[in-house]
Amino acid sequence: LKADWKAYATGLMLMLPFWFALVSLRPGAESAVSLLAIMGLVWVADIAAYFCGKAFGKHKLAPAISPGKSWEGALGGALFVAVYMIWVNGAGWLAFDVSWFGAVLTGWVLTAVSIGGDLLESWFKRSAGIKDSSNLLPGHGGVFDRVDSLIAVLSVYAAMMALFG
Repeated sequence: LKADWKAYATGLMLMLPFWFALVSLRPGAESAVSLLAIMGLVWVADIAAYFCGKAFGKHKLAPAISPGKSWEGALGGALFVAVYMIWVNGAGWLAFDVSWFGAVLTGWVLTAVSIGGDLLESWFKRSAGIKDSSNLLPGHGGVFDRVDSLIAVLSVYAAMMALFG
């Protein structure tokens, strides 16, 4: 499969905001906790959605793009993220001050972005007719599949910091 200029342009449009997000979210050592907390949100959402989806999943979220994802998994992930964000906010790990309810809303927005990032990457792979984005991590969808949600979430979180921080 040969990539054309549109594929390169799309990749650049996704990676540039991510790069600037990483740079802006980590200006000094004191920022590491906030960055790690948001990365943790992605991991909590992903892990909780997986297990809730396996246990309770009946209604497919986007069967044509990612047949394993369910609405029940997404809601389970959002529930666990709400608890996580209350904890993170109480610990003072967010980059901006917000009430516990604001932290939960922020978490839910970022969870939706995380799911969207994952679905976007799955859609790209399906459109290209490939199963894995690389062979570096066989059976795991490739390296890009491990960071697709992080790319989306960190970009949006950096924008939230710019607006509210």
